[in-house]
Amino acid sequence: MTAILNLHQLERAIAAHALMSVTDLDGNIIYANDRFCAVSGYRREELLGHNHRVLKSGVHPAEFYAGIWQALINGQVWQGLICNCRRDGELYWVRSTIMPLNDAYGLPRHYLSLRTEVTQQVALRRGLEELALADTGHPLIDIAAAIARCLRARCVGIARHTPGTTALKVLTEWRRNGAAAATQYDLENSPLADCLVFDGPSVHMVEDLPARYPDVDALLWDGARTFLGAPLHAHDGSAFGVLYVLADHTSADPETAQTLLLVAAVKAAAAILRVDADQRLRTLVNSAPVGVFMADLDGVLTFVSSQMLARYNRNTDDVLNDGWLRLVEPAERQRVTAAWRAFIAGTEVEFVVEFTILADAENAAIVRIRAAPIVEQQQRTGFVGTIEDMSDMRHLERRLRLAQKLEALGVFTAGIAHDFSNILATMLGHAGLARHYLGRDASAKLLNCLANIEAAGHRGRDLITRLLAFSHAPENCAPPVIAVRGVVEETLQLLRPVMPPNLRFELSFAQMLPDVAIDPTELQQALMNLAINARDASGPDDPIFVDVMVRRCTGRLCSACAVVFSGEFVEVTVRDQGSGIAPALLEKIFQPFFTTKREHGGSGLGLAVVHGVVHRNRGHIEIISAPGTGTCVAMLLPVVSADDVPVASVIGTPPDTAS
Repeated sequence: MTAILNLHQLERAIAAHALMSVTDLDGNIIYANDRFCAVSGYRREELLGHNHRVLKSGVHPAEFYAGIWQALINGQVWQGLICNCRRDGELYWVRSTIMPLNDAYGLPRHYLSLRTEVTQQVALRRGLEELALADTGHPLIDIAAAIARCLRARCVGIARHTPGTTALKVLTEWRRNGAAAATQYDLENSPLADCLVFDGPSVHMVEDLPARYPDVDALLWDGARTFLGAPLHAHDGSAFGVLYVLADHTSADPETAQTLLLVAAVKAAAAILRVDADQRLRTLVNSAPVGVFMADLDGVLTFVSSQMLARYNRNTDDVLNDGWLRLVEPAERQRVTAAWRAFIAGTEVEFVVEFTILADAENAAIVRIRAAPIVEQQQRTGFVGTIEDMSDMRHLERRLRLAQKLEALGVFTAGIAHDFSNILATMLGHAGLARHYLGRDASAKLLNCLANIEAAGHRGRDLITRLLAFSHAPENCAPPVIAVRGVVEETLQLLRPVMPPNLRFELSFAQMLPDVAIDPTELQQALMNLAINARDASGPDDPIFVDVMVRRCTGRLCSACAVVFSGEFVEVTVRDQGSGIAPALLEKIFQPFFTTKREHGGSGLGLAVVHGVVHRNRGHIEIISAPGTGTCVAMLLPVVSADDVPVASVIGTPPDTAS
């Protein structure tokens, strides 16, 4: 029972991705976590008390399982790949670690199994292996059979279009039911015709074939529900044929299916056109949706797809041999090199590593490399792998984490402000009552104490206002449309008394500034916070530059919310010549209560308020700063077209009363 309780505690940490189960010494399941049930398709009550053999797939021989049991009986930990069978009959692969759980006397009482599902990696690896071996005297047959096995298809075929006709000649066709293959198909009213002209980023897919193409050739239909097709391209890019797949349902892993189909389509095209081995390889990999590379048995790269070279602005000499390791971010180079060497040596059965690659002198990208051995006649002859760009995915994940963090901070801040407001109301109320009850009998010292209490309370209310400016959601009513110049000039005039005598504002306004939709008080509040931050960072005689201009942006990155934005904006920039901000702090400066000037009484709410004001009004923020170069903060507020807003809503413009 102690072991079970420990596993329950452990499950909270690994349940997000690990399948966990515990069996007795006979292999009967006594515990299975939620992830195990979800992947296997069994309810927990269907597993508990039953032997682990319920998951056997029939893929492994009896000697395989005997080896596992022998290792456990000897007190060893067993690790490896196992193919299991779901409740619905589907096979799935898991990387397993099985170990005995011993009692106080060192004797095994239970067996613990931890698994990670790797079906996608195994399918892609095996698919690439089989396609790499499809170079016998009958390559088209081998390709069709390999795709059929990998995707468990009903039918796989390769057909070629005869110019000037409406027919596709079938070169090879594999059918699960053993029916005779077709000799040709009519293109009219057929998904094959659409596939020939399809130029999308993935394979052409039809999920409800009978409904989409009711007049399709009955032999092609054959009761299938899903059609997948990849065009076969000639050297000039023209489509001359189709690799097609008919299935009972959509693949559970469309990404792997897409990769295998596109790779298979290019390989089939190369075989049909009878190009030499190098030309076939280039056609195969350069049309794939991912970069492809090959290496010899020593792990030295011998080929890299031109698609990958172009994407990362590199030439062949940069990456062949071990040159690609020099492109890995230095901080990650040792980790990647060690993993690659372990894979080449055979200590790891697969290679999946994600790291940062230096695309050129100024840019970097996050990539994921997958590699598998090439096996010919049961011997390794080299390695083949793919390179996927993960930069966009990681960027989206960062945006999601940032949005979740700001949402949580907003809720937390609003709660603090509400409670703090109640406390201040009580404090100010009692201070007022004390002043009333004491009247003229109070001493000057006591009245001064009450005045200090009330002053502190009012400062607290000001702090609450700033907290709420960060946490409040937008109001239902639309903000007024204003002319920015007047608000900026008025705000800076109000700030004169709190600035050092020798500090001056250097103002610059573009001509013909368009209007923006924002509450002028909010804009004043945001501009005041930026100006005060610039004052605190500047010397007593340094100027603060305030520029207002029109800016058309394309593909710019917001420094506060990490969103890429475009459009026409009125840009209000506040720039100082102070000490600047270190790069490590730039991602934190918009967080409430984070401040770089704690010793000077900073509350950490200034930039949080600016963030709330600007983004509540559909704007964005850009910051340029580095130690020793000063800081430039730009608020970009979207331009409002005169056609979008009634004239009466523009501040300073009288309503049109004509009727």
